[in-house]
Amino acid sequence: MSDDIRNVDLPDSEPQTSDTDAEIIARATGQRRGRSNAPKSNPKSGASRKASRKRFKKQVKSTVSGWRKAGRIFLWLLMAVVSAGMFISGFSGHIAPASVKWVAFPPMTFPGWLIALILLTVLSAFTYRKPLLLALVTWIGCLHPILEYSPLNFSTPSPKDYPASQRFTFLTYNVANLNDLTGNYDGDVNTTLSYIMRTNADIVSLQEAVSPAVSGPKHITPEQVDSLHALYPYIIMYGRSQMIMSKFPVTVVHTGEAEMAAALRSKSAGSDDLVKPTAEIAVFRVDVRGTPITVFDLHLQSYNLSGDDKSLYREITDIKDAEKVKELKSTISQVRKSLLTKVHEAAVLRQADTERLEQLIAHYGGPNIIVAGDFNDVPGSYVINRLENIGFRQVYTEVGFGPMITFNANRFYFRIDHVLYRGALRPLRMVRGGSRASDHYPLLTTFAISKQDK
Repeated sequence: MSDDIRNVDLPDSEPQTSDTDAEIIARATGQRRGRSNAPKSNPKSGASRKASRKRFKKQVKSTVSGWRKAGRIFLWLLMAVVSAGMFISGFSGHIAPASVKWVAFPPMTFPGWLIALILLTVLSAFTYRKPLLLALVTWIGCLHPILEYSPLNFSTPSPKDYPASQRFTFLTYNVANLNDLTGNYDGDVNTTLSYIMRTNADIVSLQEAVSPAVSGPKHITPEQVDSLHALYPYIIMYGRSQMIMSKFPVTVVHTGEAEMAAALRSKSAGSDDLVKPTAEIAVFRVDVRGTPITVFDLHLQSYNLSGDDKSLYREITDIKDAEKVKELKSTISQVRKSLLTKVHEAAVLRQADTERLEQLIAHYGGPNIIVAGDFNDVPGSYVINRLENIGFRQVYTEVGFGPMITFNANRFYFRIDHVLYRGALRPLRMVRGGSRASDHYPLLTTFAISKQDK
């Protein structure tokens, strides 16, 4: 019995943790599939991608470097052009307009070149600093015309430093024939006369003036006329349209009526053509508390722009559409040619006027002189330089701060009204009035007379 039991085949007992054949096969098959689907690592493929990234970075760096280099060259070129513009516009006023045709125009462009220099200097300081060397040379080389156009007098003498007996005020004003160009006659009285009397200036020098008589169209009332004569016992009308009003005694020394019709040969014109002096130059002597002061009241040749010229200029400066600019390209070219011609012709006439003015100064001047009025020319012009060469100094350059304009019409924003002086006078203050009755702003200057030179 025991043998039978030993010979019986008993079923194998499988452990609980064993897998079936099917599961083993399935798992093995799945692992093989997983291995076959898994990405095979390729050392060559990884190196290729790294090289590609390096090439891309190198190309980007090369492109950026190229653009940076081009930008630096462009900045250098811009700085060179602006530097040349600064020197030409700042110093061409020393050349006689009759000798070189184009020299009268650059001084008018000086403000634009100065703005460009400021912008390029700032740009270079924050981007590429090498052009700053050229900028520095330009700033130093053009310092005189820069401060002439935009003086930086942070402090000026106080009128309180001088006793009232040594001070006087001087007003120069192109009054546009006493019309109010805005058409706004406040209080139904003449706007310009009201402004003049409010300033209470001791001496008033007027251009484009008319006799201050009662006038309905100009809104000049009898009360205004009476007040004006009470304030200014000395009122003298002379020349075509100039007037002097003064609280101090005035003597007329010279009026320009005779020479307006006479021909004056311009010595520097270099031709046999007769150049007529078109300026109104009047000379009078004012006794300011015992000190004689010779005043030259000027109204120099204008640019003679017609109404059509001015309206076309306004139209062009209003254009914002590029297509419109293309349409008016030929017109703009004609305007530029016409404008340059008129600027040159007017400058040649002012050159002749300046030569005549120098003769009058030499003949009538005296120790203390004021030359003031409507010069129709900008700082740095030939007229201003000639006067500075014979010892005159600009008041605004001495006491002003920042740029200033005195003409306010037709978008010709320039400083063309000036006051210059020589002798025992010291400017203390210059104030530009805000009245827009005329196309010029008034200029009110406070002078002091040096006691030791009285």
